[in-house]
Amino acid sequence: MEKWEKYLEGDYDENGNLIEKYKQRKDDEQQAKEIEEQIEKMYDYYKKRADIKKYLIDGAVLRCNQATLEPFEMSDGTVIQLEFDEETETGSEEKKITQKERRYTELHVTSNDQTTDNGSLQATVFDCIQGENIEFRCNCKLVDDRKEEYQSIKDHPECAKKGVCQYLMKLNDRWENLPTNGKYETITVPDSENKTKEKIMECITMTSVLFCKHGGLITPVNSGQKRFNAQPESIYIASWLKGYKGEPTASGGIIVEYSAEERSKLKEIKPGIDWYSYEDQSGKNPNCAPYLIGQEFINAGKGVLVDEKGRYWLTLGPKVFIPDYPDAGKCEADEFGKYIGCRVDVVLQLMENEDEYVYIECLWSGNIKAHTYNNGIYQTGHPYPESSIAKTQPYSEDYVNGSIVEFTGKDPGDTGDMSKYIVKYLIIYPKQ
Repeated sequence: MEKWEKYLEGDYDENGNLIEKYKQRKDDEQQAKEIEEQIEKMYDYYKKRADIKKYLIDGAVLRCNQATLEPFEMSDGTVIQLEFDEETETGSEEKKITQKERRYTELHVTSNDQTTDNGSLQATVFDCIQGENIEFRCNCKLVDDRKEEYQSIKDHPECAKKGVCQYLMKLNDRWENLPTNGKYETITVPDSENKTKEKIMECITMTSVLFCKHGGLITPVNSGQKRFNAQPESIYIASWLKGYKGEPTASGGIIVEYSAEERSKLKEIKPGIDWYSYEDQSGKNPNCAPYLIGQEFINAGKGVLVDEKGRYWLTLGPKVFIPDYPDAGKCEADEFGKYIGCRVDVVLQLMENEDEYVYIECLWSGNIKAHTYNNGIYQTGHPYPESSIAKTQPYSEDYVNGSIVEFTGKDPGDTGDMSKYIVKYLIIYPKQ
């Protein structure tokens, strides 16, 4: 048996014709081989990162690489658009948080009742039961390629609220642990089928993977132990740029995303686009100063501007704050007064390993990236037509850098590992 065969979905339509069954089998084999390759790449990376071998506990956050909030198009052309909860009296912030949470799920441990030092249940390879341990409320990027999948979705009109994932998911019978020379912690419990015997279960870590036979790979976002740690673990991705490992909770914040596919088209003009740039300022913009009373711009060295808590001052596009900002907008400070000086988290994803995140704590200086027309988030080189720079700094390929984040201060001359990351999303918090 080839190693990749354990990743086959199977369940080929028995009532289909031989040609259709043959095609399903070939497609399944190709997908299984691709999944094996993905897992091997993940493990090659994990072997270099002993620091992320943290054990999972009840409440660990999981993601699936095939999870999406985009509409799901069935094999017959029917489109299932997710229906999100109605906005509550707290406004759009509540809706945005709900959308983020639907991409992920919490692991519920039921395989044992043994607790860790902090009183939490420790997860094992057998915490893999759909609906009991794991339940996603999203759509899937992969089509319904089996008749039973198609019929299951058709029979459940509530998919619009709960997502199609739960009707496509076929979880493996256990998590996979990274092959290692060392040993994993184990938990021993009575065997449910034979009480006179014991069952030994390996615990799972941040390097563990759970395979879904429909084609997804479920991996941990965090171990669940974050809530017991007073401070997140810091990391420097450049000598001057401090971040924190993992993703922030986003509590009370609004998530801002962009089209990575559309942004990538800028590479046809400027192959070397990156997520960051520098505005080359040395202090507050006089036009923004009235909205920044009591907030300091401190030179942390090499022209890097931070506040008294070490958070970095940024220059950002207009649609980061006003999603429907008009094409005729002037990109002036007075249009954004209530946001100027607000807290911003920049969430980065490591390109080498999409499961590794770092976030940077920042603030918005009030300075606007006007050369982001008309997506309003990343820099295209085109200025907003009615902005003050439309005539003084018209379109130029020199301005095409694709940056989403512009550090308000000066270029410190050290990028470190910054270009190994991409911006996954931003979180904007209401100004206090």
